[in-house]
Amino acid sequence: MEVMRNLPGYWEELKGDRAGQFSARLHGGMRLIVKPQKLPPPTKPDGGLDWLAIDSIYIVEMVDYHD
Repeated sequence: MEVMRNLPGYWEELKGDRAGQFSARLHGGMRLIVKPQKLPPPTKPDGGLDWLAIDSIYIVEMVDYHD
C-alpha cells in the first residue's frame, strides 16, 4: 500500500463501518475501495493500518459516493 499511496488518485484510510479499508479517488466521483488480504491487517502502534507492511490487497468495489 505504501507504493499505492504515490500513484494517481488520492489514497486514504477509511473509518467507521469501512475501517480497515482504503479508498482511492478516481474520475467523476468514483472511488476504488480495497482492503488488505492479511487478517488481521498489519497495524502501527497508534492503531492505524501499517501501509508499508500491507503487500497484497483485495478489490472490494468501485462506487460513486455521489449516488
